[in-house]
Amino acid sequence: MDQLTDALRELDPPLPPSPVDLDAVVRRAHRHRLRTRAFVTAVVAGLALAVAVPLTGGGAGDDSAARLAACAPPAGDGASEPSDDEVMAQARARLHVVGAAPLTMALDAPLRQALPGATLLDAVTCEPGFSFRPDGEVLVAAIVVVDGAGPARVEVRVSREPASAERACIRDEETATCVREEQQDGTVVHRSRVDYGGGAVLLTVDTYRPDGVHVQVSAGNFLATGGPVTTTRPVPPLDEAALWALTQIEQLTP
Repeated sequence: MDQLTDALRELDPPLPPSPVDLDAVVRRAHRHRLRTRAFVTAVVAGLALAVAVPLTGGGAGDDSAARLAACAPPAGDGASEPSDDEVMAQARARLHVVGAAPLTMALDAPLRQALPGATLLDAVTCEPGFSFRPDGEVLVAAIVVVDGAGPARVEVRVSREPASAERACIRDEETATCVREEQQDGTVVHRSRVDYGGGAVLLTVDTYRPDGVHVQVSAGNFLATGGPVTTTRPVPPLDEAALWALTQIEQLTP
């Protein structure tokens, strides 16, 4: 502001005196910006906490050592203050988590019953529990399961997508197999298995309901989501029957 003031004073002819204190205006705007950011962050964090608290029970072995061994949170130096756009993006992301809370609560108990004694971690934050988050038009819960057999990844995807009219449910038959079932009520179920080599296996069950809801649940015996796949346990933590049972949760609706 001092440089601007000096430049204005050097104008020829000089500008008439202004009753507006520009320094005060800038200070008020800065204070308003900080209050707005603090308010948005506090409100959204409070909403997210209210939703997340009942879901953070991790089961047996829910300790920091297990978490660090099984899950790596997104890298970030944390040295610089986030921009206004980043703050608003974080706020929107948290609000999406809050909005998907009914799905999270619907899945929580059945998943824990299917994985007794296991620690469940959110694959995005590496915190105990998990949340559904939007990925385009799909709601996704990415979960790291830690138990005595080793860590693994389970993913649940919920969207609105009709089943394909094609009889085949998979194309790469060299590494994958798939069975398509058409039930009497119009539900279509795909049960697939992908072998990545070295014992790494991904099991997936897709259920396409007559109302257009598509629920996909998958489990592997590895953690990698891209690049080389290395096993972290002998078999996936959930078998095909358990995956199918999770797709039958009626409350999993986008």
